Amino acid sequence: MLKGRNIGIDLLKIVSMVMIVTLHMLGHGRILESLPLMSHVYQTAWLLEILCYGAVNCYALVSGFLLAHCRANKLFELWLQVLFYSVIITVFMSLTFMRGTLPKEEWIYAFFPIVLQNNWYISAYFGMMCFIPFLNLGIEKIDKLFFQKILKGIFFMYILLPVIVKCLLRANINIDPITFIQGYSAIWLCVLYLFGAYIRKYVDYKNIGKKKSFLCFILMSALNFISKMIMEQTGHFPFANVLVDYTSPTVFIGSLALLLFFANVEINNIKLKNIIITLSNATLGVYLLHDNYMIRNTIVSRLFTYELHHAAYKTALLKLIVVVISVYLICSFIDLLRGKFFDIIKELITKVKNTNKE
Repeated sequence: MLKGRNIGIDLLKIVSMVMIVTLHMLGHGRILESLPLMSHVYQTAWLLEILCYGAVNCYALVSGFLLAHCRANKLFELWLQVLFYSVIITVFMSLTFMRGTLPKEEWIYAFFPIVLQNNWYISAYFGMMCFIPFLNLGIEKIDKLFFQKILKGIFFMYILLPVIVKCLLRANINIDPITFIQGYSAIWLCVLYLFGAYIRKYVDYKNIGKKKSFLCFILMSALNFISKMIMEQTGHFPFANVLVDYTSPTVFIGSLALLLFFANVEINNIKLKNIIITLSNATLGVYLLHDNYMIRNTIVSRLFTYELHHAAYKTALLKLIVVVISVYLICSFIDLLRGKFFDIIKELITKVKNTNKE
Protein backbone atom coordinates (compact mmCIF):
# COMPACT_ATOMS: atom_id res chain seq x y z
CA MET A 1 0.00 0.00 0.00
CA LEU A 2 2.84 2.37 0.86
CA LYS A 3 5.79 1.10 -1.19
CA GLY A 4 6.65 3.45 -4.04
CA ARG A 5 3.68 5.69 -3.32
CA ASN A 6 4.16 9.45 -3.38
CA ILE A 7 2.41 10.39 -0.14
CA GLY A 8 2.71 14.07 -0.99
CA ILE A 9 0.27 13.60 -3.88
CA ASP A 10 -2.25 12.03 -1.50
CA LEU A 11 -1.79 15.01 0.78
CA LEU A 12 -2.33 17.36 -2.18
CA LYS A 13 -5.68 15.68 -2.88
CA ILE A 14 -6.74 16.30 0.73
CA VAL A 15 -5.56 19.91 0.80
CA SER A 16 -7.14 20.56 -2.60
CA MET A 17 -10.48 19.21 -1.42
CA VAL A 18 -10.38 21.40 1.70
CA MET A 19 -9.69 24.34 -0.62
CA ILE A 20 -12.58 23.35 -2.89
CA VAL A 21 -14.96 23.16 0.08
CA THR A 22 -13.73 26.64 1.04
CA LEU A 23 -14.45 27.93 -2.47
CA HIS A 24 -17.96 26.51 -2.38
CA MET A 25 -18.74 27.90 1.06
CA LEU A 26 -17.53 31.35 0.03
CA GLY A 27 -19.48 31.23 -3.23
CA HIS A 28 -22.53 29.04 -2.72
CA GLY A 29 -22.72 30.19 0.90
CA ARG A 30 -23.18 33.73 -0.52
CA ILE A 31 -20.40 35.23 1.55
CA LEU A 32 -18.51 36.91 -1.30
CA GLU A 33 -21.61 38.56 -2.77
CA SER A 34 -22.75 39.87 0.62
CA LEU A 35 -19.59 41.59 1.87
CA PRO A 36 -19.19 45.38 1.58
CA LEU A 37 -17.08 46.17 -1.47
CA MET A 38 -13.36 46.77 -0.73
CA SER A 39 -13.86 46.39 3.03
CA HIS A 40 -11.23 44.51 5.04
CA VAL A 41 -13.46 41.44 5.30
CA TYR A 42 -14.15 41.63 1.55
CA GLN A 43 -10.44 41.67 0.78
CA THR A 44 -9.75 38.88 3.26
CA ALA A 45 -12.49 36.69 1.78
CA TRP A 46 -11.28 37.27 -1.76
CA LEU A 47 -7.67 36.58 -0.79
CA LEU A 48 -8.83 33.23 0.63
CA GLU A 49 -10.87 32.58 -2.53
CA ILE A 50 -7.89 33.28 -4.78
CA LEU A 51 -5.50 31.15 -2.69
CA CYS A 52 -7.91 28.23 -3.11
CA TYR A 53 -8.84 28.85 -6.75
CA GLY A 54 -6.35 26.50 -8.42
CA ALA A 55 -7.41 23.51 -6.32
CA VAL A 56 -9.81 22.20 -8.98
CA ASN A 57 -6.98 22.18 -11.56
CA CYS A 58 -4.85 20.12 -9.19
CA TYR A 59 -7.05 17.03 -9.47
CA ALA A 60 -6.59 16.69 -13.23
CA LEU A 61 -2.88 17.48 -12.87
CA VAL A 62 -2.62 14.71 -10.28
CA SER A 63 -4.36 12.25 -12.64
CA GLY A 64 -1.75 13.04 -15.30
CA PHE A 65 1.10 12.94 -12.79
CA LEU A 66 0.02 9.45 -11.74
CA LEU A 67 -0.64 8.47 -15.39
CA ALA A 68 -4.04 7.15 -14.42
CA HIS A 69 -5.31 4.08 -16.22
CA CYS A 70 -8.89 4.03 -17.44
CA ARG A 71 -10.37 0.56 -17.26
CA ALA A 72 -14.01 -0.32 -17.81
CA ASN A 73 -14.42 -1.42 -14.18
CA LYS A 74 -12.88 1.85 -12.95
CA LEU A 75 -15.33 3.90 -15.01
CA PHE A 76 -18.16 1.71 -13.75
CA GLU A 77 -17.11 2.21 -10.11
CA LEU A 78 -16.93 5.98 -10.67
CA TRP A 79 -20.38 5.98 -12.27
CA LEU A 80 -21.76 3.79 -9.47
CA GLN A 81 -20.39 6.08 -6.75
CA VAL A 82 -21.87 9.16 -8.45
CA LEU A 83 -25.22 7.42 -8.94
CA PHE A 84 -25.26 6.15 -5.35
CA TYR A 85 -24.86 9.61 -3.84
CA SER A 86 -27.21 11.21 -6.34
CA VAL A 87 -30.05 8.81 -5.51
CA ILE A 88 -29.39 8.67 -1.74
CA ILE A 89 -29.28 12.47 -1.44
CA THR A 90 -32.48 12.81 -3.49
CA VAL A 91 -34.23 10.33 -1.20
CA PHE A 92 -32.90 12.16 1.87
CA MET A 93 -34.01 15.57 0.59
CA SER A 94 -37.45 14.24 -0.38
CA LEU A 95 -37.96 13.05 3.20
CA THR A 96 -36.54 16.14 4.95
CA PHE A 97 -35.82 19.61 3.57
CA MET A 98 -37.84 19.18 0.37
CA ARG A 99 -40.62 16.98 1.71
CA GLY A 100 -43.68 17.41 -0.47
CA THR A 101 -41.98 20.02 -2.66
CA LEU A 102 -39.53 17.89 -4.67
CA PRO A 103 -40.47 18.04 -8.38
CA LYS A 104 -40.87 14.70 -10.14
CA GLU A 105 -38.24 15.72 -12.67
CA GLU A 106 -35.63 15.62 -9.91
CA TRP A 107 -35.85 11.83 -9.86
CA ILE A 108 -34.78 11.74 -13.49
CA TYR A 109 -31.84 13.99 -12.62
CA ALA A 110 -31.04 11.68 -9.71
CA PHE A 111 -30.69 8.60 -11.93
CA PHE A 112 -28.79 10.32 -14.75
CA PRO A 113 -26.38 12.64 -12.87
CA ILE A 114 -23.46 12.47 -15.32
CA VAL A 115 -25.49 12.83 -18.53
CA LEU A 116 -27.53 15.72 -17.11
CA GLN A 117 -24.43 17.37 -15.60
CA ASN A 118 -25.73 17.64 -12.06
CA ASN A 119 -22.13 18.41 -11.18
CA TRP A 120 -20.01 19.93 -13.96
CA TYR A 121 -16.71 18.59 -12.66
CA ILE A 122 -17.86 14.98 -12.41
CA SER A 123 -19.29 15.07 -15.95
CA ALA A 124 -16.07 16.66 -17.25
CA TYR A 125 -13.89 14.24 -15.24
CA PHE A 126 -15.83 11.27 -16.61
CA GLY A 127 -15.24 12.64 -20.10
CA MET A 128 -11.51 12.98 -19.40
CA MET A 129 -11.38 9.41 -18.12
CA CYS A 130 -12.80 8.20 -21.44
CA PHE A 131 -9.95 9.93 -23.30
CA ILE A 132 -7.16 8.75 -20.98
CA PRO A 133 -6.30 5.57 -22.99
CA PHE A 134 -5.70 7.73 -26.07
CA LEU A 135 -3.79 10.37 -24.09
CA ASN A 136 -1.56 7.72 -22.52
CA LEU A 137 -0.90 6.16 -25.92
CA GLY A 138 0.21 9.53 -27.28
CA ILE A 139 2.33 10.26 -24.19
CA GLU A 140 4.07 6.90 -24.64
CA LYS A 141 4.73 7.28 -28.37
CA ILE A 142 5.88 10.91 -28.76
CA ASP A 143 9.35 12.05 -27.71
CA LYS A 144 10.16 14.66 -25.10
CA LEU A 145 10.91 17.50 -27.52
CA PHE A 146 7.67 17.08 -29.47
CA PHE A 147 5.66 16.75 -26.24
CA GLN A 148 7.30 19.93 -24.99
CA LYS A 149 6.42 21.81 -28.18
CA ILE A 150 2.79 20.73 -27.92
CA LEU A 151 2.50 21.94 -24.33
CA LYS A 152 4.25 25.23 -25.10
CA GLY A 153 1.86 25.77 -28.00
CA ILE A 154 -1.17 25.06 -25.83
CA PHE A 155 0.07 27.37 -23.10
CA PHE A 156 0.81 30.25 -25.45
CA MET A 157 -2.23 29.97 -27.74
CA TYR A 158 -4.96 28.98 -25.32
CA ILE A 159 -3.82 30.06 -21.83
CA LEU A 160 -1.57 33.12 -22.18
CA LEU A 161 -2.74 34.72 -25.44
CA PRO A 162 -6.45 35.06 -24.48
CA VAL A 163 -5.46 37.13 -21.42
CA ILE A 164 -3.11 39.30 -23.50
CA VAL A 165 -5.91 39.94 -26.02
CA LYS A 166 -8.33 40.83 -23.22
CA CYS A 167 -5.79 43.31 -21.83
CA LEU A 168 -5.28 44.88 -25.26
CA LEU A 169 -9.04 45.21 -25.77
CA ARG A 170 -9.53 46.28 -22.15
CA ALA A 171 -12.53 43.99 -21.93
CA ASN A 172 -13.09 40.65 -20.23
CA ILE A 173 -14.69 39.10 -23.32
CA ASN A 174 -15.11 35.37 -23.85
CA ILE A 175 -12.15 34.07 -25.89
CA ASP A 176 -12.54 30.30 -26.11
CA PRO A 177 -11.31 28.87 -29.46
CA ILE A 178 -11.23 25.22 -28.35
CA THR A 179 -14.06 25.20 -25.82
CA PHE A 180 -12.25 25.35 -22.49
CA ILE A 181 -15.43 26.99 -21.12
CA GLN A 182 -13.28 28.85 -18.55
CA GLY A 183 -12.01 25.51 -17.29
CA TYR A 184 -15.45 23.91 -16.89
CA SER A 185 -14.89 21.23 -19.54
CA ALA A 186 -13.41 17.80 -20.21
CA ILE A 187 -11.04 19.34 -22.80
CA TRP A 188 -9.44 21.56 -20.15
CA LEU A 189 -9.05 18.60 -17.80
CA CYS A 190 -7.35 16.66 -20.62
CA VAL A 191 -4.91 19.56 -21.10
CA LEU A 192 -4.12 19.54 -17.39
CA TYR A 193 -3.67 15.76 -17.57
CA LEU A 194 -1.02 16.21 -20.29
CA PHE A 195 0.90 18.78 -18.25
CA GLY A 196 0.79 16.54 -15.16
CA ALA A 197 2.03 13.59 -17.21
CA TYR A 198 4.89 15.63 -18.67
CA ILE A 199 6.05 16.69 -15.19
CA ARG A 200 6.05 13.09 -14.00
CA LYS A 201 7.82 11.73 -17.07
CA TYR A 202 10.39 14.40 -17.92
CA VAL A 203 10.77 16.98 -15.13
CA ASP A 204 13.33 16.41 -12.38
CA TYR A 205 10.84 17.75 -9.85
CA LYS A 206 12.78 16.42 -6.87
CA ASN A 207 15.49 19.01 -7.54
CA ILE A 208 13.10 21.95 -7.85
CA GLY A 209 12.60 22.21 -4.12
CA LYS A 210 9.55 22.90 -2.00
CA LYS A 211 10.58 26.48 -1.18
CA LYS A 212 10.72 27.59 -4.82
CA SER A 213 7.40 25.89 -5.63
CA PHE A 214 5.64 27.42 -2.65
CA LEU A 215 6.99 30.90 -3.39
CA CYS A 216 5.81 30.54 -6.99
CA PHE A 217 2.32 29.63 -5.77
CA ILE A 218 2.25 32.63 -3.41
CA LEU A 219 3.51 34.95 -6.15
CA MET A 220 0.84 33.82 -8.64
CA SER A 221 -1.87 34.17 -5.99
CA ALA A 222 -0.60 37.64 -5.10
CA LEU A 223 -0.74 38.71 -8.76
CA ASN A 224 -4.32 37.46 -9.01
CA PHE A 225 -5.36 39.25 -5.83
CA ILE A 226 -3.59 42.54 -6.58
CA SER A 227 -4.94 42.69 -10.14
CA LYS A 228 -8.49 42.14 -8.91
CA MET A 229 -8.23 44.75 -6.16
CA ILE A 230 -6.68 47.33 -8.52
CA MET A 231 -9.36 46.78 -11.15
CA GLU A 232 -12.15 47.16 -8.61
CA GLN A 233 -10.51 50.12 -6.89
CA THR A 234 -10.29 51.93 -10.24
CA GLY A 235 -13.84 51.01 -11.25
CA HIS A 236 -12.94 48.43 -13.94
CA PHE A 237 -15.33 45.82 -12.50
CA PRO A 238 -15.95 43.83 -15.73
CA PHE A 239 -12.17 43.30 -15.96
CA ALA A 240 -11.64 42.46 -12.29
CA ASN A 241 -11.66 38.68 -12.66
CA VAL A 242 -9.57 38.41 -15.82
CA LEU A 243 -6.92 36.44 -13.89
CA VAL A 244 -9.34 34.77 -11.48
CA ASP A 245 -10.17 31.96 -13.86
CA TYR A 246 -9.24 28.27 -13.99
CA THR A 247 -7.58 28.78 -17.39
CA SER A 248 -5.72 32.01 -16.59
CA PRO A 249 -1.90 31.71 -16.78
CA THR A 250 -1.41 32.76 -13.15
CA VAL A 251 -3.96 30.30 -11.72
CA PHE A 252 -2.60 27.57 -14.01
CA ILE A 253 1.04 28.18 -13.00
CA GLY A 254 -0.02 28.36 -9.34
CA SER A 255 -1.65 24.93 -9.70
CA LEU A 256 1.53 23.53 -11.25
CA ALA A 257 3.50 25.00 -8.34
CA LEU A 258 1.22 23.27 -5.84
CA LEU A 259 1.72 19.95 -7.63
CA LEU A 260 5.51 20.37 -7.57
CA PHE A 261 5.46 21.41 -3.91
CA PHE A 262 3.45 18.42 -2.71
CA ALA A 263 5.28 15.99 -5.00
CA ASN A 264 8.36 16.75 -2.87
CA VAL A 265 6.63 16.35 0.50
CA GLU A 266 7.90 13.33 2.42
CA ILE A 267 6.33 11.81 5.52
CA ASN A 268 8.03 8.99 7.39
CA ASN A 269 5.44 8.20 10.06
CA ILE A 270 3.62 5.04 8.92
CA LYS A 271 0.43 5.72 10.89
CA LEU A 272 0.20 9.24 9.52
CA LYS A 273 0.77 7.92 6.00
CA ASN A 274 -2.10 5.47 6.40
CA ILE A 275 -4.40 8.22 7.66
CA ILE A 276 -3.47 10.43 4.70
CA ILE A 277 -4.08 7.63 2.20
CA THR A 278 -7.45 6.80 3.79
CA LEU A 279 -8.60 10.42 3.68
CA SER A 280 -7.21 10.83 0.17
CA ASN A 281 -9.35 7.94 -1.07
CA ALA A 282 -12.46 9.68 0.30
CA THR A 283 -11.93 13.05 -1.42
CA LEU A 284 -14.23 12.35 -4.37
CA GLY A 285 -16.99 11.43 -1.93
CA VAL A 286 -16.50 14.74 -0.12
CA TYR A 287 -17.03 16.52 -3.44
CA LEU A 288 -20.11 14.50 -4.40
CA LEU A 289 -21.74 15.04 -1.02
CA HIS A 290 -21.20 18.69 -0.20
CA ASP A 291 -21.59 20.01 -3.76
CA ASN A 292 -24.72 18.10 -4.71
CA TYR A 293 -26.93 20.78 -6.28
CA MET A 294 -29.86 20.13 -3.92
CA ILE A 295 -27.65 20.33 -0.83
CA ARG A 296 -25.95 23.39 -2.31
CA ASN A 297 -29.21 25.24 -3.00
CA THR A 298 -31.10 24.14 0.10
CA ILE A 299 -28.49 23.89 2.87
CA VAL A 300 -25.17 25.50 1.89
CA SER A 301 -26.86 28.68 0.60
CA ARG A 302 -28.35 29.23 4.08
CA LEU A 303 -25.38 28.37 6.30
CA PHE A 304 -24.28 31.97 6.76
CA THR A 305 -27.64 33.73 6.37
CA TYR A 306 -27.88 34.89 10.00
CA GLU A 307 -24.38 36.37 10.17
CA LEU A 308 -24.65 38.07 6.78
CA HIS A 309 -28.15 39.41 7.47
CA HIS A 310 -26.91 41.01 10.71
CA ALA A 311 -23.71 42.29 9.06
CA ALA A 312 -21.59 40.12 11.37
CA TYR A 313 -19.04 39.65 8.59
CA LYS A 314 -16.03 38.81 10.77
CA THR A 315 -18.12 36.20 12.56
CA ALA A 316 -19.10 34.76 9.17
CA LEU A 317 -15.44 34.34 8.21
CA LEU A 318 -14.63 32.71 11.55
CA LYS A 319 -17.64 30.44 11.14
CA LEU A 320 -16.38 29.61 7.64
CA ILE A 321 -13.29 27.92 9.13
CA VAL A 322 -15.41 25.73 11.41
CA VAL A 323 -17.88 24.90 8.62
CA VAL A 324 -15.16 23.95 6.12
CA ILE A 325 -13.40 21.62 8.57
CA SER A 326 -16.71 20.10 9.72
CA VAL A 327 -18.01 19.56 6.19
CA TYR A 328 -14.75 17.96 5.10
CA LEU A 329 -14.56 15.58 8.09
CA ILE A 330 -18.25 14.62 8.08
CA CYS A 331 -18.29 13.98 4.32
CA SER A 332 -15.05 11.98 4.58
CA PHE A 333 -16.56 9.82 7.33
CA ILE A 334 -19.69 9.21 5.27
CA ASP A 335 -17.66 8.23 2.21
CA LEU A 336 -15.50 5.87 4.22
CA LEU A 337 -18.71 4.15 5.36
CA ARG A 338 -19.87 4.08 1.74
CA GLY A 339 -16.57 2.46 0.78
CA LYS A 340 -17.03 -0.24 3.43
CA PHE A 341 -20.57 -0.85 2.18
CA PHE A 342 -19.34 -1.21 -1.41
CA ASP A 343 -16.62 -3.62 -0.25
CA ILE A 344 -19.24 -5.81 1.45
CA ILE A 345 -21.36 -5.83 -1.71
CA LYS A 346 -18.29 -6.80 -3.79
CA GLU A 347 -17.50 -9.67 -1.41
CA LEU A 348 -21.07 -10.94 -1.60
CA ILE A 349 -21.06 -10.80 -5.41
CA THR A 350 -17.72 -12.66 -5.49
CA LYS A 351 -19.06 -15.35 -3.15
CA VAL A 352 -22.19 -15.78 -5.28
CA LYS A 353 -20.06 -16.09 -8.44
CA ASN A 354 -17.77 -18.66 -6.81
CA THR A 355 -20.77 -20.62 -5.54
CA ASN A 356 -22.31 -20.71 -9.01
CA LYS A 357 -19.02 -21.96 -10.49
CA GLU A 358 -18.94 -24.81 -7.98
